[in-house]
Amino acid sequence: TVSVVASTWISYSMFNGSMLDEQAVHAKGICEVAKNQIDPSRVDEYLQKGDSAEGYAGTERTLASIRDSFPEVTYLYVYKVLEDGCHVVLDPDTADEKGSDPGDVLDFDNAFLDYKKDFLEGKEIEPVISNESYGWLLTVYSPVYDKSGTCVCYVAVDLQMDHIIAQGYTFLVRVISLFAAFFILVCIIILWVAEYGIILPINAMAHANASFD
Repeated sequence: TVSVVASTWISYSMFNGSMLDEQAVHAKGICEVAKNQIDPSRVDEYLQKGDSAEGYAGTERTLASIRDSFPEVTYLYVYKVLEDGCHVVLDPDTADEKGSDPGDVLDFDNAFLDYKKDFLEGKEIEPVISNESYGWLLTVYSPVYDKSGTCVCYVAVDLQMDHIIAQGYTFLVRVISLFAAFFILVCIIILWVAEYGIILPINAMAHANASFD
């Protein structure tokens, strides 16, 4: 029993880990597509002028289109990270809620506080799983560099974790069902061996002894 439980848990953990790695790679790919739509030289202008900046509205629509092309993507946005927080560059509205306005400054979520130094230095950020104000999300941040190699902003993609958890539970049910079926098969074989290899010969011997008496 202990070995079965351990095997099930290990299989489930490995599956979940594989799913998370796969989703992180997927989110990074979406970030790369989105980054190609950002003109690094215009980021500060976008921050200052917002919708009135040349090319802003078109870029925002393109980002919204990229986001909506992937059902598992909940949010896709662009922040410039400074000491005082995350300065919104682009945050397209979703069907359910309005995005933040350009120039808004948002506090760091607790899940990202440990990465603040890396953000300020324009480094790559590891995928982060958080369960805070915007729900249970897998978030990937990807830096956007200008021609001089300076990080001017980050493109971020949020993937909902619900479908990953649902797939994990489905996998767990399948593994448990497989072990249960195997256990029942083993029990049937043991009962068959016991009946035909032990019980019937003993009964036959007992019957023979009774007949001899």
